[in-house]
Amino acid sequence: MICPYCNSPKNRVLRTESLMQTTRVRRCTECGRVFQTTEIVDYETRIFAKALLKEGKDGRQAAHA
Repeated sequence: MICPYCNSPKNRVLRTESLMQTTRVRRCTECGRVFQTTEIVDYETRIFAKALLKEGKDGRQAAHA
């Protein structure tokens, strides 16, 4: 996963939660910022989608595909 802040491909997974989707909290090893990814599998079409949630300056999260 590429860091949405500095575009570095180097990051570490801090936490993983799995239910119907897999959510991972990651920390970039270059800039140190934390971001969240969500992985979802559509079983009908067998499409794997990964969404990136990036925390904004106001503390809210915005989705980026």
